[in-house]
Formats: sequence, C-alpha cells, structure tokens
Amino acid sequence: MVAQFPNQQAFASFDIRNFQDQLEPSKAKDKFICPVCGGNDLSIVPETGKYRCFNGCECKHVREAIKPWAEVLAERGGANYTPSLNRLAAKPKRILPKPAPIPDGELGLVMLTDIVTDIPQPKKLTSRPPKDVEGSATETIYPYSESQWVVRYQWPDANKEKGYSKTFRQWHRRLDGTPQMKKGDLPWGAYRIDEAIAASKSVNVTPALLQHEGEGCVEVGRKHGLAGITFQGSGWDKKTITREYQRAIEAGIGLIVFLHDPDDTGLKKLQTCQDCADEVGIGFIGINPHDICPDLPYKSSDIKEILGQMETPEFIRRLEQEIHAAVAQRSQQVESESIEKEVTDLSNSKIDIDPADPEAFYLPVCTAMNLPYSNCVTAGTFDGWSYRKVFPKTEWMVLNSSFYKWSQENLLWQHQDDNKAYKLLADAGESAYKLSYTKTFGWRITKPYETNAHKESAFKYCRSRLEPAEPLPTNTHLLGFNNCVVDLRTGEQMPHRKDFYLTNIIPHDYEANKPCPEVFLKFLNESFGSELVEVIRAFTSMFLDPTAPYGRFPHLIGLSGGGKGTLG
Repeated sequence: MVAQFPNQQAFASFDIRNFQDQLEPSKAKDKFICPVCGGNDLSIVPETGKYRCFNGCECKHVREAIKPWAEVLAERGGANYTPSLNRLAAKPKRILPKPAPIPDGELGLVMLTDIVTDIPQPKKLTSRPPKDVEGSATETIYPYSESQWVVRYQWPDANKEKGYSKTFRQWHRRLDGTPQMKKGDLPWGAYRIDEAIAASKSVNVTPALLQHEGEGCVEVGRKHGLAGITFQGSGWDKKTITREYQRAIEAGIGLIVFLHDPDDTGLKKLQTCQDCADEVGIGFIGINPHDICPDLPYKSSDIKEILGQMETPEFIRRLEQEIHAAVAQRSQQVESESIEKEVTDLSNSKIDIDPADPEAFYLPVCTAMNLPYSNCVTAGTFDGWSYRKVFPKTEWMVLNSSFYKWSQENLLWQHQDDNKAYKLLADAGESAYKLSYTKTFGWRITKPYETNAHKESAFKYCRSRLEPAEPLPTNTHLLGFNNCVVDLRTGEQMPHRKDFYLTNIIPHDYEANKPCPEVFLKFLNESFGSELVEVIRAFTSMFLDPTAPYGRFPHLIGLSGGGKGTLG
C-alpha cells in the first residue's frame, strides 16, 4: 500500500476535463486559451484528461490557475473560500507584438565560406533499435553539442509516400559519460546555429538565414554551401525558439527565412516561429517550397527535392524572388495597417456614395496602396463593372444581338464582331482586382476574374443591358454623308448625332441641288437621249429615298453592248 499525503490526493483527483467550461476554446480542436500565459496552445486529451501548454507553462501553474490549492483546502475543511484580490482582478488582455519590419536595404543569404566535410551519413544500426523501429533500419546521427545529438532511424516502407518510414530519438551524455536515449536536463539549441552565426559575419549586407524542418534539410543545404538551422522534435517550443532567435539577432542576422511544410504541422510551426520572431524583433518570413518549385513530387517536399530539379544558383535566384515578394507583401501590409483606421472611420461614418459607383467606399484603400481605382471590383460584380467600364452605354449599343460602337472618326455606329467583345472582356478580367482584408495579412488584392465563366457571364449581361427595351425610332428617312445627315422628307441638313442610330453613310459630302456633272450629262444624252434624263433622275431619286411608298426599278431593254450596265 502506498501512502498519499492530502495534497497528493487533491492533485490526484484533479481532472481538467471537469473545468473545461471555465476555459475559453481556441480555434484548434481540443485546444484552449491557457489561463497562465494567455496563449492558444493549451491542449487537452479528451480520452485521458492529460493536458499541456505548448508555450511552456508548467502543469502545476495551469492547475493552480484553474483550481487554486487554497480553494481545495477550504473545501476539504468545510470552510468558505475567498479568492485573493489578485485572482479576482481582471487580467489584462494579452497584446501581441507586431511583426518586426524586414530590414531595409539589400539582403544576402548566409553562405558557408568553406566546403563542409562533416555531413552525417546513414549507417547500419550500432545498437539495439528503439521500440517500433525495424532491424533493417539505418541510423543517422545529427550532433547538437558535444553531449547532445539526435538519431534518425529510417527503413523501407512501401505504404509511405516517399517509400520509407522514419523516427527520431534524442540522446544525451550523462555526467559519467554514458549515453542515454533521453533529452536530458540541459537546454537544446538550434541545430548548426553556431556555424550559421559564424558564416553570417562574412555577409556584407543584411544577413538572411535559412531555417528548415529537420536536420536532414539543413545538411542538404550545407552540401550546397547554404547555412541553415532547425530545431529538434520537442524543441519547436516558444521558449527554445525565442532564445535562439535572440542569439541570431544579437549576432547581426536581420531575417529568418523559414522553408516550411504546407501541412497543418508545418503551418503551426510557422505561426509559432512568427510569434517568437515578433517577440524578439527579428525579421521573419515563411516560404512554401512549392512556391519556389511548383513541380515538386510530394506534398511534403523540401530543399532536397528542390535541388534535385534545379541547380543551386537557380534555387537561390528563385528563393530571393520569393523573399522580395514577401518583403513587398509585408510593406503592403504595413501600408494597409496605416489606412485601416481611416477605412474603419469611413465605414462608421455616414457618407453619400454614388449608387452608380459602388466601389467608392474603397477609394482610400486604393489610393493608399497606389492601385488603379478604376479597376477595383470589390463591392460590385464583374458583370456590372464591365457594363460601366468596358461597354459604357454612351459609346456602345446592341441591335439584333450584335454589338455596335460609336465611331467619332466616321460619325456612325460601327458593327463589332463578338470575338472583339470577348477579347475586351478577357483583357478586363486580367486588369480587374478585388480587395480583401484580414487581421493577419492586412489589405490584399486577388485576381478572381480571369476565368472563362466571368467572361461569358459578362458578355451575356452586357449584351442584355445594351439591347434597347423598346424598338428604336424609325430612321429610314435619314441618309448620312461625310458632312451631314439629310432628312429625305424635307431636305433638311443636320449634324451627325448618336441618336440617329445610323450604321452606314455615303462616303461623300452632300451638296443640295448640285447640278449633274457635264461629262455624265453628256453621256446620258448620247446614250439614252435628252428626253429620258428626267426619267432617269426620277428613278434614281426613288432608289435613294427609302421613304418612297412603292419600290421602283428600271427595266432596261436594248441590244447587248448598248450601255444598259453602265446605267445600272
């Protein structure tokens, strides 16, 4: 029988699951806001009640914050428990630091100055393998210090995406010099950070240091002359990362570039590292390896697969491109934060916005981000924007389902092929953008309108809007010329107007009562006789006058070669 002291009994009976209603859930499954540090990484296993704060808070402190020991004693003694004033006092809301700005000026990747010759290689097992590790496994030893190392065990596994299974074990050397497969009591630093700090001294501009997920990735980079760091399995905690980032910034390193996995675990590590970098004040950006090389074979591909598809200089070039893109995005984020208050005030104030321009609300954002306001399609739809911007009704119309555009040069409505309308919409889809805002990234632009569906929809919508609801006024009595439009009923000459809806003109100037040219009159007299000139003139007038009540046409009779075709 094992004796238990009263406090041990109280602790043994503590089950955090009985107090979950006191905890504030976080967004992640089975995660809560820690009552000690205010972080969102208090994990509770529903089946067992085991709990842990991944920010490094000790379980006893979490337990005390939830169920104070004084309260336990009071309950056991049947006394009333009065919380201390400190416990009753409202805890101030945890204010997270803003991301550190990425240093101005030129950045340079930290490169190794000498060829490395100490890259760990996989070897056959030198001792009995750990539990769940097959005897055919190989082991690779990654040194963290003279008394700390990590061993990677790997063996073939056809069921895995990459064709193998792996696991890691932490080892340390005890005071008597014997190795033990445990983490030990001493703190662990970042892998290869001493080497990286030494190499950063050779960078003439602001040093940017690569960070990877796993020791193997660091070694692949070292093989190609790239310095890098990582953290061992349980070392991805805020306490360790913050300490090592502090070392980096004190050594003059201005930026950490994290090549992270795109899975949930990788994204969680990314957020943890970002929080630590913000706390320390060192610049930090995360880059998905697939953004550098879209054709990587695995979802979890890393620098090994990247350098299997391209040479090191090309990798560095693309990596620098991503860094510059991230810097630009961060700068844009800072700009968006500077106008956030202005936009918020705008949304909270009563303003008059033209219903014909639904994007007016976003004008301050576009101005601050130096974006062309005319291409903003955020509050409205691409269909409506295309109708207003691409096919304005003052310049376009649709007749019998065909597009026409007003030509100021030719002073008439010219037919436009459907393919041209589609081309205009496709180009508009490329230039149009949509604004969105998140607390994490600030104001961002997206290009959702570069799709065939948006193009087809806008084409049909604009054609419907431009088609007149009522039949157009009759204009058959109007005849257009280069210099005027003639009302054939009255002979009145009028300037060209859009609302005449003329789609063709006679490409000559009009002169009223202009006499027949002598050479043509002579031809008529000699060919048909002077007595038929007035008849020919009358019939010609009827041809040109679309208001004539009856159709007319001359029926010419004569021998072949007599000039009938000339008159026709």
